[in-house]
Amino acid sequence: MGHGYPICLEADFLPFSSLGTDSNSICTSSIPAQASTALEATRGRQITENMKNGTWDGTMGPNAQDAFNLGTVLGARAIGLGDKIGTLTVGKKADIVTFQVQTPTMIPASDVNPIAAIILHSSVRDVQTVIVDGIIRKDNGSLYKINIPSDITENDKSSVSSQELIEWKDVARLLGDSRLRLKEVKTTICDEDSALNGLIRSFLEAMMHSSLSS
Repeated sequence: MGHGYPICLEADFLPFSSLGTDSNSICTSSIPAQASTALEATRGRQITENMKNGTWDGTMGPNAQDAFNLGTVLGARAIGLGDKIGTLTVGKKADIVTFQVQTPTMIPASDVNPIAAIILHSSVRDVQTVIVDGIIRKDNGSLYKINIPSDITENDKSSVSSQELIEWKDVARLLGDSRLRLKEVKTTICDEDSALNGLIRSFLEAMMHSSLSS
């Protein structure tokens, strides 16, 4: 989005960093994909600086394990939940994602280094099972139907009679309807090019003001 190089894998920031996604209309929500992008960008930046300064020694800088930690243990720590999630430990919430390691994208890398295979080779199509707080949400590559409580304060343990059961095709339809409504609003109340140019101009002005202030 033009926000500059990611700093999460820089040595001074790595112990305090994590990964997340937003604006998923323009970028993937896959944490391994974001970790891979951060890893490649950081390595590219470091090698460019080393070659420019004549300090290149062939080292790789941050590795796949560092990037993997950003999306797991470091992510849990960053939001203050390191004692509840982030690692497979007795007593923690069972938030688990398993990958099918025999797919064309994963084999044979997964046999040599499973973590590197996830960070450097996997896609969302390789996710086999997803368990959130002990509840299976996806298995064998297929999303499960989910209960939608009639009250946001309810949860999966509430009475099923007060919940709506939906599956992915229902979610896809709702997303499609939402896109069409937003498109209609966009075309009737604003000029898209003018709005985009105004947004970018405001962002650049704010960045310039921030730089001058510092």
